Amino acid sequence: MNPVRSVSHIKLVALFISALLTSSAIALEGRVVGVSDGDTITLLDASRTQHKIRLAGIDAPESGQAFGNRAKQALSDCVFGQTATTEGSKIDKYGRTVAKVIVGGVDCNLRQIELGFAWHYKKYENEQAPLDRRAYASAEKVARAARAGLWVDPRPTSPWDWRNGDTVGTQRGDALAKETTGQCDCNAGLTCIGKRGGIYCLTSDGTKRYVRP
Repeated sequence: MNPVRSVSHIKLVALFISALLTSSAIALEGRVVGVSDGDTITLLDASRTQHKIRLAGIDAPESGQAFGNRAKQALSDCVFGQTATTEGSKIDKYGRTVAKVIVGGVDCNLRQIELGFAWHYKKYENEQAPLDRRAYASAEKVARAARAGLWVDPRPTSPWDWRNGDTVGTQRGDALAKETTGQCDCNAGLTCIGKRGGIYCLTSDGTKRYVRP
């Protein structure tokens, strides 16, 4: 085979693959007909097919968690009833498309972080474009410093800890703190209760000290 022709063929294949990847970056367009929580929506496309979208790069408080309802409302304000486009084609284990959601030129994922109603989900930051990764990380730092949204609490419980069973309550387990998530200081005699029944408090350096395994 002619070496020049072979190189040209490889370049054409590379360009074709690149074009396919670029064309799939904006995977869906439609009207947002549902908001499940602070980082999950339902989009209805032109063929009347519904798509569950998990907002990429962020993790918002769960519905039963402090600030969960406010995070959901903030996302609704950005997307509900609006025409949205998505960027991203990853499918998670629940069958949801993981994507950036754009409404009228606004990155609603980033907006959730800016308002203080979501964390930059660093566990998956390597899946983001470098520009988005830097923007999301910077937005969280600014929101923290301004004590915006959930950051009014100096030590909020992250959604991933919540899902693992760690939440805040009294030692008797008869109440859950709402707007004071994360306040379980050992020195103040406060404790956190995991959904699996473990009771612990946080020391001054942020380490968990279990009262009961």
